[in-house]
Amino acid sequence: TATYNMVDWGLKAVVSNREISNADQPLKPLEMRIQSLQYRLWLAHEIRVAAVLDASGSYATTAAGTAAWSNHSTSTPIKDIQTGIAAMAAGADEDTELVMGLALEAWQALSRHPELLGLRAGGGGEKGIMRPDETAAALGLDRIVVSDMQKNTANRGQTASYSRVWS
Repeated sequence: TATYNMVDWGLKAVVSNREISNADQPLKPLEMRIQSLQYRLWLAHEIRVAAVLDASGSYATTAAGTAAWSNHSTSTPIKDIQTGIAAMAAGADEDTELVMGLALEAWQALSRHPELLGLRAGGGGEKGIMRPDETAAALGLDRIVVSDMQKNTANRGQTASYSRVWS
């Protein structure tokens, strides 16, 4: 009974038979175009997920830390993460995972933070940076997802300008 509008949209890539037949080995134009479309779909999905999770009030986004984790003298990443975990409602079923999503720069700062390195056996005497699985286990998380995905923010036809999908 309501008025609605249907818009047909999708991604497409044209590959001519001539292009396929003239392609040198090991080039496969059809597969390359399909892969390019798949990457575009993945990027669009990542952008949508990041928009939801980065939004204020979504899940347990915690930007309440007093200092960036790259500042080792004033930041408290363990407290910040525990505050975020405490702010979340308990999972409705046993299939619920506790996942922390981070931009690459945030993960790099966190993985070498002295507070986190101190969680290792022996009080952090082991050299090197923390791994995501090791950090997740130490903080009571099921896993940590690190995104290094970038998007082109320039208008079509202009010089490309890239920025991270996750802020």
